[in-house]
Amino acid sequence: MIARKWVVADAIKMVVETTAFRELRQLDTLPLFPSAIKCRGYNTEELVEFHGRGSRVPSEVDRYTNQFKSCYASSWHKTDKGGRPLYIEKTGRINVKEFVRRSRQMVPPGANINEPCTVTHLHNNEVGGVLLRYADSKRPEGAPHIIQVSVIMDCDGFTLGHLFGPAMDILKAQSVMDQAYYPEGLHRLYVANAPTALSVAWGIVKGWLDPRVQKKVVIMKPGETKAKLLEEIDASCLPEFLGGTCNCEGGCLGCVDNEDAAADDDEFAENVCKTEVFKINARDKFEKTLAVEANTQTAWEYHTEDKLDINLSVSFTPAAGGDAVIVGAPERKTTGSGQYATTEAGTLTFIFDNSYSWMSKKTIAFLAASTTTDAK
Repeated sequence: MIARKWVVADAIKMVVETTAFRELRQLDTLPLFPSAIKCRGYNTEELVEFHGRGSRVPSEVDRYTNQFKSCYASSWHKTDKGGRPLYIEKTGRINVKEFVRRSRQMVPPGANINEPCTVTHLHNNEVGGVLLRYADSKRPEGAPHIIQVSVIMDCDGFTLGHLFGPAMDILKAQSVMDQAYYPEGLHRLYVANAPTALSVAWGIVKGWLDPRVQKKVVIMKPGETKAKLLEEIDASCLPEFLGGTCNCEGGCLGCVDNEDAAADDDEFAENVCKTEVFKINARDKFEKTLAVEANTQTAWEYHTEDKLDINLSVSFTPAAGGDAVIVGAPERKTTGSGQYATTEAGTLTFIFDNSYSWMSKKTIAFLAASTTTDAK
């Protein structure tokens, strides 16, 4: 009711829509722990038992968080002085262009690049909801119920470059989702180490937020961050980089510069097929080759992000020699897919031809993957 300003019809509508959304995303049935998001200061076994859905097995959300972890650092980290779960992210250290690039790689051509972020954000929200109930179960008798979380966005390193258009679109989508399906879950949002450039970002983001949420935002300049945060959070619960004394084993949040994280990303990238994005100038061609083993079936799909058609032809050349086999005749389309099975090793060649276009550059999203078939 509070979130919908005591308008009964709006509150009922919100409940109906939220219920449908949760059913669609299966949010009330899936295990959450061990979480794909770090939960510093919490016992995982206790959380598994408290949540009551058993242990979580690796899933899609792990794929996304593993790919993001070297360009985005965050975690649930202990509590504030009121016992509220505390979420911290290094906003100013997000590599926004790399974040968007990886988001694009992890979805099929033509799909919404917000999906990897949506999945991880929903997982994070659900984990936070359990941490809230867990914290409330531990509160002293007679103490106020714990129903909201506190968030710190460390903006050290923030520049106008963080206002990269596609990244802002993802952020806006998350904000809209939170206000629609997770209203009134925020106690305070502490914007720490805010540089002058942040005023531009705040001017944009402020327009997305409900006035009640706007009032919960506390913006702190670098010189006042430590003192103000320590008013609300015990030093033992605040990471050293924010002026506290906490230095969790393995890092309170992890780090976007962590070499191990980068190495994990490289290993992950080698084992996951990814959507590639490339641009083809007017009156030009682009050739993509893919080596395939014997007894494999290869499937591919593509999509022009600018809704302009492209001419694609596909051929297969045996590794042992011989003439190329035309797999797909040239065809001008904005989106398409195909597959080819072979009993011998060779090379698939995809030629994206934009030579017929005199003025229009084309942006192509392309995904191909091979699977082994039974030899006959």
